[in-house]
Amino acid sequence: MNRLLRIIVSVSAFVGCIIETQTNLIAMQRLPFETANSTQISKLSSPRRDDSKSRVRNSNKQDSIKPVAVVNGVRIASSEIEDLITDKKWMLISQMDSARKQALEVEINLRLLQAEAKKRRMSPAQLFVTEVHKRVKEPSVDDAKAFYDKNKEQMEVDFVQIKDKIISYLRKQQENKIGAEFAAGLRKAAHVRILINSPVEPKNPADFDQTLVAINGDRITSRDVEDALRPLIFYMQEQLYSLNKEYLDQRVNSLLLEQEAQRRNVSPRVLLETEVEAKTKEVTEPDAKAFYEQNKDRFPREYSVLKELIISLLQDEARRNAESSFVSQLRSKALIQTFLAEPLPPNYDIAVTDRPWRGALQAKITISVFLDYEDENCAEAEPVLERLLGEFGGKIKLVVHSAPAEDSPFSFQAAEAAEAAEDQGKFWEFISIMLRNQKALTAKDLKAYADQLDLNRAKFDDDLNSRKYASKVQRDVFESRKLFIRAIPTFFVNQIRVKEESYFVNGRFDPESASALLKAHINEALKANKR
Repeated sequence: MNRLLRIIVSVSAFVGCIIETQTNLIAMQRLPFETANSTQISKLSSPRRDDSKSRVRNSNKQDSIKPVAVVNGVRIASSEIEDLITDKKWMLISQMDSARKQALEVEINLRLLQAEAKKRRMSPAQLFVTEVHKRVKEPSVDDAKAFYDKNKEQMEVDFVQIKDKIISYLRKQQENKIGAEFAAGLRKAAHVRILINSPVEPKNPADFDQTLVAINGDRITSRDVEDALRPLIFYMQEQLYSLNKEYLDQRVNSLLLEQEAQRRNVSPRVLLETEVEAKTKEVTEPDAKAFYEQNKDRFPREYSVLKELIISLLQDEARRNAESSFVSQLRSKALIQTFLAEPLPPNYDIAVTDRPWRGALQAKITISVFLDYEDENCAEAEPVLERLLGEFGGKIKLVVHSAPAEDSPFSFQAAEAAEAAEDQGKFWEFISIMLRNQKALTAKDLKAYADQLDLNRAKFDDDLNSRKYASKVQRDVFESRKLFIRAIPTFFVNQIRVKEESYFVNGRFDPESASALLKAHINEALKANKR
């Protein structure tokens, strides 16, 4: 994990959260990303065995004798790593089993929503807005204050500071309740026969065609569930790869440590004391104070409360840095071959019609970006997109999808306003203003921005007040949930996701990393088109 992010996360865990919002499987929570510290030297002990996990332990018997790495002529068998990750691998597989069950429920509700929408001659997003969004009663300031007072002991900030987030939370609670009641009503009126309530991973081609649910003369198969879970399945594959790589790196480091200790005729413990402990800089109170002041806006409490914790965390970081430096020295002199294969990202079917775009209409390279206009990372992404358009101009088509966060007070309405501006040919100018003014996205602010761009105010106000474009935004929300968008902004180049972990640093969007990564993806796609 990156230095600042590790410390911020640890401090936040110490302080506790203010409001825990409900999320479901399809709308995965957006979290900062962490990178496993694979360079750390550590003793590895085999996890507790459990006979119930035999399908994990026995799944790769034929491969267990194959080496996953060779270090200075010494082979590391895959079984050595497999034994170490069994518990975590089982946990991931168990989570996928649970995800399949939830995905089946989602698929049933989606089929019912689609059937009802077809009957009413509207899109599923329009139906959802009509039956759910527009039935939500906007929470008042008094409602928010009552909630705040009831939960005051858990609150760490003044009411004024958190008022909008509480209103958003109460609105979402209503939406969830109304949505659940609507889905229950559709299900009650339909002919739904559940044949298999807990689907499992298909083992052969025939399993994919197994009927799980019969619904209004239609059927939901195992293939439907697996297709719906493609992004999550790939995410799990990435996690398994990361687990294998993390533990393999640790095993390589341990082996290098043993070899170096043997060369020097000392124990590994003595070698660590000499090369790591003795070279670890002691963190002082001024160091901790300076770090706190540099990142003051990201800490939830005053320095006096967090001083000892920050010193402890910085000291741990100093030791990790010393370990990393020593490992780098050992690795630079070693002959290391590794044979882990990183999973290839799948292509996704991302709808790009009837959405705001720039660039070349017939371009062979399409970049889809999911934005939340209230998210500060998206503000950092705008210049990156502008530079890409300038550099690749006629070779790319940039398409924007709205992905308002569930806990953002004004994101959904801001996306509606952007669509209203698009109707008057000013989408890009409008979102640019919003991204520069993310603390001012109330309806009054949005209408003021319409004036700045000389939009037809009467039409803009009517579109915003009537929620004319809510269904368009909801359509994109459905799309982002289907793709399991985990971070904002998220980019796809020709339907392939750009790995989010690669352009988030310290939990924040890093423009330079994103720019380099997107250019690499674009150039690779251009090469592929020439083949």
